[in-house]
Order: sequence, then C-alpha cells, then structure tokens
Amino acid sequence: MNDKKALEAEQIAAYLRNADEWRDQNSLSTLPILDEGVTLENGVFKVQIPAYAKSISELGGPTKVFGPSQIWIPEYKLENED
Repeated sequence: MNDKKALEAEQIAAYLRNADEWRDQNSLSTLPILDEGVTLENGVFKVQIPAYAKSISELGGPTKVFGPSQIWIPEYKLENED
C-alpha cells in the first residue's frame, strides 16, 4: 500500500471512530423541542409538508435552493475521467 492510500485509510478509520463517539454523545433523546409539523418517531424525523409548499425543481433546482456543493468524494468520478 502506498503512502497516499495508507493515509486515506487512516483518515477514514479516524472519521468512523469520531462519528461513533459523536453519535453516542448526541443522542436523539436529548433534542430540544421540535418545530410545529416536525415529529420524531423511532429515531426518524418526520416533517409534514404544508399544502402550499413548492418542489425543489419549481424553486430552480438543488443548486439554487441549497447552494453549490462542497462535497468531493475521490472514489466517485465521472466515467470519462481518468
């Protein structure tokens, strides 16, 4: 294994350890009072969408609604990339 792959594997392992610790410390049972229309059932948030809500595509698409993405996953590339 070369140095870059070893470093990536080490970083992924550290991320997984930290994520487990974070989840243990931030249990869903310690959440503050939820907004109206939002419920928590069996660890899943359920949001009641109002009748007047518009779809993301009606609002201009995901980039317009959420902004440009800063996520980069090196393992996922376009098929024509080398």
